Amino acid sequence: LWTVAANWVGDVAPDADDVAQFTGTDSGDINVNGARRVGAVQFSAGGYNLIGGSLELGGVTNSSGANTIVCFGTWLGEC
Repeated sequence: LWTVAANWVGDVAPDADDVAQFTGTDSGDINVNGARRVGAVQFSAGGYNLIGGSLELGGVTNSSGANTIVCFGTWLGEC
């Protein structure tokens, strides 16, 4: 789950001003439980699927592999 602090570096889930980083240490489905907002999402490995909940973000960087963001929230005003 997105809100489980232990899933994140520094044991703190990202907030509106942060970049949520997915580095490949634990790929698979990431349940974005509830409504979340982050500055951006950065994938440096493949195999992630962001699903569920609502996610508002300013941008996405994908430097490696295939990743999926299910269209369920706001991404620069449109999905």
